[in-house]
Amino acid sequence: MNSGNYPSTTSFDSSIPAGAVSTSSELDRPTLGECHFVSDLTILEDFYECNDTAMRYFVGATSDSATSDSLTLEGNGASHVNLIGQPNVTVSLTKPVQNILKKRPFRWFNHPKHLDSIISACLSAAPVPASGIGESEYLAKENVVITWRGILTKIFLGDTITMHASLIDGRLYMEEEDPKPNWKAKKYSLSDAVGKAFEDTFTETRPIGRDGLPRRIPKANTQWCNVVSRTLGDLNLIFGGEVDAFNCKASEDLHDNHGILDRRVELKTKLLGSKIHYPRWHMQSHLLAVPQIFVGYRNDNLDIVKTQSIHTANIRPRNFEENIAKGYRVLSVLRGHLSRSAELERCTRLQSSTSASSESHTNLDSPDLGLDKLCLKDPAIDTTWDTNTGTGASDDASDCIWKVTIRKWTIDSVHLLSMADAQRVKERRENPSKPVERLGIVPKVLIDAMHTKYKLRSANRVLRRR
Repeated sequence: MNSGNYPSTTSFDSSIPAGAVSTSSELDRPTLGECHFVSDLTILEDFYECNDTAMRYFVGATSDSATSDSLTLEGNGASHVNLIGQPNVTVSLTKPVQNILKKRPFRWFNHPKHLDSIISACLSAAPVPASGIGESEYLAKENVVITWRGILTKIFLGDTITMHASLIDGRLYMEEEDPKPNWKAKKYSLSDAVGKAFEDTFTETRPIGRDGLPRRIPKANTQWCNVVSRTLGDLNLIFGGEVDAFNCKASEDLHDNHGILDRRVELKTKLLGSKIHYPRWHMQSHLLAVPQIFVGYRNDNLDIVKTQSIHTANIRPRNFEENIAKGYRVLSVLRGHLSRSAELERCTRLQSSTSASSESHTNLDSPDLGLDKLCLKDPAIDTTWDTNTGTGASDDASDCIWKVTIRKWTIDSVHLLSMADAQRVKERRENPSKPVERLGIVPKVLIDAMHTKYKLRSANRVLRRR
């Protein structure tokens, strides 16, 4: 129940009124398919571990008892006290916030991540128990797009985003641009500290994984992520995103993967009276199929004075499907253009800048795209060899990196990076003493692993047919 300054969780109604008939265009819209779990992934600073079932457990409420009128905490820590029946009791974040502000962020804090961990998680995913088929089969599908949830969220909501993209073996890889790769955060911002303190207060770690086996207790900066796959029209999306906690009691059976997906919870804290962007909250949680959002409302003194449990489905905006369709058009046009651009690079590497640029524009505007130009806004396309400096992408078109800017479901620009600029992108976040060889934005060792895995699988299928 909501009252006072607390927004309603039913502000958006996506249902179709009785007697209403959907138009053919609405029925033809590409929609997100079912969310398929691929792998667990834990990330600590610049290290990651695949199939790690260690995670943080939600202690903000017992089962479904969380409401906007009471705080219910569990656990053994000093801050995890039982407040059932004491709605006027507050939980202070002041000390944990102060402690966080004293710490120095790790080197790559607030810098975009590479896709290495997501690809590795797919390649090392355990087989599906019922069928024995490896979840890495998702990588073998057609029209694969591999990225982070945050990028998809921005594209689907029409936000501005600049990213780097590579098209290798028909798979589109997209990671966010790092505009200041050498910048180092000297301290956490108050907003970051409050968010971390809230998550630390309402979660706990346990020395046992959800598979029932002993696990190390994750360090404070560890992120627990899910890698999932969802279809979108003819595209196959593979993406990873952080999940804050898992909502279950210590005595519950944690072995069922499907049950686990239904027990995940996103944690949010908001200042009393501040505006909540429900479409963003919905998109973030819906993409990973996280069913619950737990919100703690705080006052100016950093006291959590009220909590609220929101079902993700209840804040679905009316234009959700329309936004998904717009995002699909952007991804489809971008993928199609990069495919043609890569082929153009192979065939016209040594042609003049004018000739190559002219052909690139022609290909982008070609009617054989089969799509309207809703997502195109006279994009500045540059896929040319730099004749002045003698630099360009490598001879292998798989090693191309494009810089792409998308704004309001519109592709503003697509620019093929020179060899020098591409190398700078590859080296960001790298340890100079341990360089990583990359094709485009993807480690070559992972590309080789995919080649080996799928060639062997293809050969085995041929033998079985014989």
